[in-house]
Amino acid sequence: MTDAMKKSEVYSFPSFLGRLLRLVRSEMLVFWCIQVGLWLIVTAVMAVVEAILGMDTRTVDLPALFAFLGGIIAAFCLSMTLTSTFYSLMVGYGTPRRRVVAGIWMLGAIYGIAMVLFTLGLQALWKLMFGAGREVLDMVSMIPWWGLAAAALLPVAVSVFGNGIVRTFGAKGGLTLYILFIVVCIVPSQMMERIFTSEEQILAFLPWLFGGIGVVCGLVGTILLLRANLKNG
Repeated sequence: MTDAMKKSEVYSFPSFLGRLLRLVRSEMLVFWCIQVGLWLIVTAVMAVVEAILGMDTRTVDLPALFAFLGGIIAAFCLSMTLTSTFYSLMVGYGTPRRRVVAGIWMLGAIYGIAMVLFTLGLQALWKLMFGAGREVLDMVSMIPWWGLAAAALLPVAVSVFGNGIVRTFGAKGGLTLYILFIVVCIVPSQMMERIFTSEEQILAFLPWLFGGIGVVCGLVGTILLLRANLKNG
């Protein structure tokens, strides 16, 4: 086997992805523990409240909702860690930028999807343990499919975009992100109030809004990270 073949085998993309996974596994474990901890805390609080109020026939699945929200924050934090610390580390050690960015995308997306599936598992477990024989108001099941998809994939897309902006424009990038955040928070809501006249129209528009934000952030952030200056990280 030639040296070139050995090098391509050792530094193949699956091998690199495995190395990246080993580097962030401790962070991932912490984030999983935070999500489970939220679920346990809210479950305990709900049990006490239901015992005091005597809610024997109806219940609300708040633990899964809090675990879901905590999971979104955890996915965003993991993606920020990947696009900041580990991006600089891998590129600094000579790993091609394309491979690093592809690894960030894949690992961030895998974690996001796993987070959603894990939340659904906690939801099913809670129903089995506490919802038997009672009417359950299931908060997570009210979230449409595009909401779950956005929760899984937007954290990595926004993180790639944010770090791409900061690494490209330096200190001015932070101000740029702040202005963009204000615009995204204000403009869509004002636009929807003036254009749409019913909740059905707003709900039909939201998948396109989240999808557009994800695609734009992902494309722009990826292009910027492929050309970014490590000194601005």
